[in-house]
Amino acid sequence: MKPFNLEEALNGKTVITRDGRTVSQLHYFDISTFELYPIYGVIDGMRNVQTWAKDGTFDVKTGIERQVDLFMA
Repeated sequence: MKPFNLEEALNGKTVITRDGRTVSQLHYFDISTFELYPIYGVIDGMRNVQTWAKDGTFDVKTGIERQVDLFMA
């Protein structure tokens, strides 16, 4: 796995989670309302939308690595 790269992800490169699941429908919202977690996407076609920080981390507040942190495939 390669470190998450927002620019590459937004240009269509494949994004996966730390545990290897595919992330689709990735969107970046560049507005202050979504400042802490501006990245939104769907993991493995699940019915819910997840959020991430600009660096692809799921849990910015604690800094703990999570299985849903983002990486490039």
